[in-house]
Amino acid sequence: MKKSLLALMLLAGAATVSAQDVVQVGSLEGASSTTKFPWYSSYECSSSEIVYTADDLKDLPAGDLSKLEFAVTGGQMTYIHLRVWLENTTDTQVVGATSGAIRNTDEMTKVYDTAGKGYFMDERTMQAYSGTGYLDCPFDTPFEYTGGGLRIRFEATGENWCQSEFAFFVDQDKANASSDKNCSTIYDFTESGMRSRSAEAERSFPVVQCTVT
Repeated sequence: MKKSLLALMLLAGAATVSAQDVVQVGSLEGASSTTKFPWYSSYECSSSEIVYTADDLKDLPAGDLSKLEFAVTGGQMTYIHLRVWLENTTDTQVVGATSGAIRNTDEMTKVYDTAGKGYFMDERTMQAYSGTGYLDCPFDTPFEYTGGGLRIRFEATGENWCQSEFAFFVDQDKANASSDKNCSTIYDFTESGMRSRSAEAERSFPVVQCTVT
């Protein structure tokens, strides 16, 4: 009886343990850097869209996507309101590749919201990584990734101008491998509207680690 009970307990415990896959998309070897994606840190506010195609994510298994970690270098102390939305997609470029528009978040799933608490990044913490680290976004709600392409929307709103200078690493080989524009940003976006607006769409490829359960 005791052995049977022990066996059941072990089985129950094993059932609650889920394997995780952490897959890096893009290579840091020979990478360049950009301050534009996922957010343009020279401005206090920005809103960006990034599309990773099914081919880009071919090594990432379908499942519950629970965290994104973007490779960065540098960065000053800053407090911002950061929000992230995701969407499964078959697209190979951003919605407004020619017009400068970006995807409406009403049609996407919000996965991360600092809810006014602010996101903190201090350049001193980066020194432990020899100038390189990962800016992580652990999701509030896991996202059901279906195994194809992925669209990501960021909104970063703050109260200061030029208070953070993040440099996001870009896989230069992948950035040059296609004519599709997979990144788009609106600068100086605010929740109350646009004080001034400039938009860019380009072929870029931020290096990111994805965690799937």
